[in-house]
Amino acid sequence: MHPQVSEHKNTHCNQKSNALNNCLQQEFEVVRKQHLAIARERRARIEATWKKTEQEKLEAL
Repeated sequence: MHPQVSEHKNTHCNQKSNALNNCLQQEFEVVRKQHLAIARERRARIEATWKKTEQEKLEAL
C-alpha cells in the first residue's frame, strides 16, 4: 500500500485525536440536551397559549 494512503501508525497521535473527539462529543451532547430542554419549555408555552386562545374562542360563542 502507498505510504500516503496507509493507515496512520503513530498511536500516540491517534490517542490524542480520539481523546479530543470524545471531549468534543461530550460537549456537543451537553449543549444538545440544553437546547432540547429550552425547546420543550418553549413548546409548552406555545401549546398553553393555543389552549387559552381556543378556550376564549369557545367562550365567545
